[in-house]
Amino acid sequence: PTSVENLLRISLIRVAAHRLYMTELKGKNERIIFTFRPDAPIAPERIPGFLKPYGDRLRFTAYGNPFFTYKYKKCNVIEKDAQNLLSDTEQLLVAMEVLLDENHVGDKFGC
Repeated sequence: PTSVENLLRISLIRVAAHRLYMTELKGKNERIIFTFRPDAPIAPERIPGFLKPYGDRLRFTAYGNPFFTYKYKKCNVIEKDAQNLLSDTEQLLVAMEVLLDENHVGDKFGC
């Protein structure tokens, strides 16, 4: 059933967010906020290139815990909006992998 599939997708999203050193992932008010740990091994020089294809739909904020804010549009059909929110989140998490500095990935595990 769709509800079980959505629960599995949400679990996989949480795993992907954890791998990317995120502390919080929140979707509301037509926005998805991806909050990183302050010590996340993000390569700052990669951020402008990452943001460029998204135009004004994606922003990065560096103060406090760094976070990205993604703006999405609702179509006002609950099931469709939920699927779009999950899909957008999954796609962004995959795309965000390019931001990690390979030289420091694994540091949180003492590697």
